[in-house]
Amino acid sequence: MGVSLLGGYLLRMERYLATQSVYLNLNGHVIAYAAGGLDRHLSDPVRYGLDAKAQSALEEFGRDPRVAKASPLLKAPGLLSNGCVSFPYAAVAAPPETVAWARSQPAVQEYLPELVRIDKGHGFWELPEADNPVNLSPRVAGILNKARVAGEPGAKIGSGVYDCSASADRGALTQDPSVQLVGQGFGGGLALADGIIAGWVSTGMAFQDDTALLLPFRAAQNAYRTDLATAETFYLKDEGAIPGFVRDLRAHLKARGIEADVYPFSAEEISAFYVGGMQFNWVMLYLFLALVCSVVAISISNSLYISLVERRAELGTLLAVGFPRAAILRLVLMEHALLVAFSLVPGLALTFLLRAVVHAQNIRFLIPGLSSDLQFRLHLTVGFVAAAAGLLLLLVLLVAFAGTRRFLRRPILSLLGNSV
Repeated sequence: MGVSLLGGYLLRMERYLATQSVYLNLNGHVIAYAAGGLDRHLSDPVRYGLDAKAQSALEEFGRDPRVAKASPLLKAPGLLSNGCVSFPYAAVAAPPETVAWARSQPAVQEYLPELVRIDKGHGFWELPEADNPVNLSPRVAGILNKARVAGEPGAKIGSGVYDCSASADRGALTQDPSVQLVGQGFGGGLALADGIIAGWVSTGMAFQDDTALLLPFRAAQNAYRTDLATAETFYLKDEGAIPGFVRDLRAHLKARGIEADVYPFSAEEISAFYVGGMQFNWVMLYLFLALVCSVVAISISNSLYISLVERRAELGTLLAVGFPRAAILRLVLMEHALLVAFSLVPGLALTFLLRAVVHAQNIRFLIPGLSSDLQFRLHLTVGFVAAAAGLLLLLVLLVAFAGTRRFLRRPILSLLGNSV
């Protein structure tokens, strides 16, 4: 029961972190950058961006039957101005249909409903691109003193330039949902664009929310005057296909003479938070398993020895009338296997009962690094429960085998006598 409950917690944590990385961070299950682009796309976006040839080859592979959706990404830094002060941003741009699709996936709705909700207004993918919609995180909106979003009562687009020392201008700035984007164009010069705050949207990660700006892919390309993409993402129908897909994609790009770096979402370079969190969780599980296995082994050894001592005369009699030791050993192992099978029934019943109680309590907890608290839930799978039961059965049988075999090595007269 303890192993199952702890495993349920760890499996749920894995789904939390994986879903956040794949869908909320828009990394996909597999992401491809130009060679060296992951580390250098911000410092030299032209050299380390995906050109038309690379994009065409990646889009071609995006039609692979294993792919549910393929989509480009553009990432770029800059300054976000409210007409009074400026604040740095790290923009992530994706096609509106991709963001809408990713946030509507069943895994997102099941594991991250708190993180996927829009705090105020709408996602940019819900409004026409002609309106220049962008999304800010609640933290960035607060820093820029933007209290209103487009379409909200009281929102009023102003001149875009304000005097921060004047109280009237400060009030108008708060009601104005417009912002100005200033960056360095990929081809040189300044990248300038106007944006209308469509809503407050969290990335799901606290540190990313400090500079988060989400906007449509084409709008970002127009603002930075480029036809490049930073990366291409692939969302797969089955996570189990990731290793083979990565291998085939690398071969596909190599055959076309394209140098690119391809990463699964679980790579540390892509999802350091996911990798670090799960490494800690698995170490915790292994330590708990070692403790449980030690306790089980000691308990079974003690009960087995007491049982064998109490039945030593019966065992000695069986040996005396010609029973092979191997046959007696098989009987003891069968007895312990049946005991394990019977013990699993109440153990599983208690496990699922406690799971239901925990879910009904709606316990909230905050994972360090995420932008919002989540409901504490236990994710039990048939595979994990079967593995835990199999491990328990194997451990009991090994202890029973070793103890019984050693006990049966005693002389028959010793078993039939009174000595222990």
